[in-house]
Amino acid sequence: FDINKQTVMMVIRRLEYDDLEKRVEWLNDERVNSTLNIALPVSLESTKAWFERNIDNDKRIDFSFEEDGVIVAMGGYTDIDKEKGEAELYIFVDPGQKGKGIGFRSVRLMCDYAFDTMGLNKIILYANGDNAAARHLYEKIGFVLESVVEGGIENHGVAKDQYYYGLTRN
Repeated sequence: FDINKQTVMMVIRRLEYDDLEKRVEWLNDERVNSTLNIALPVSLESTKAWFERNIDNDKRIDFSFEEDGVIVAMGGYTDIDKEKGEAELYIFVDPGQKGKGIGFRSVRLMCDYAFDTMGLNKIILYANGDNAAARHLYEKIGFVLESVVEGGIENHGVAKDQYYYGLTRN
C-alpha cells in the first residue's frame, strides 16, 4: 500500500485544430511511427487538410487525452459502422511518456465511450506483430486475438505480421 500514490485524472475530448502541431510532432517521431503504418514525413499542412476533410465525417472520431491539462495521447475510431455496431480503434501516446500507463488509461476510456456513448457492440484493432507492448496492453484490457496474417502489412518497407483483435460489449 503506497499512501503517496496519486490518482491520475484523464480527460478525453475531441481532437482540436490546436492539437495538430503536437500530432505531427509525435507522428514524425520514430518511437511512434515505427509502430504505425503511415507515410512519412507527416506535414502540418497535410494534417490540417486531413483535419478539415474529416470534421463532418461520421465514419470516424478523433480524440486527444489530457492529464493535468497536458495532452498525453491521441486516438480515435475509424471505419465506424453504425449498422454493424463496430469501429476500429487506434491510439498513440506521447513518445516521452511511454511506460506510464497512459495507453492503458486512454484505451479504457475509449472503450467506455464506444460502448456507453456510441452504442457500439464491438471494437476492432490491428497491431503489428513486432509491437509486443501494444499487444500486451490490448490483451490486458480484454481484447481477444482473432487472427494473424503473416506478412499482412508493410511498415516502412518491411513486411510484418498483422494481429487482428476484437473486444465485444461485456
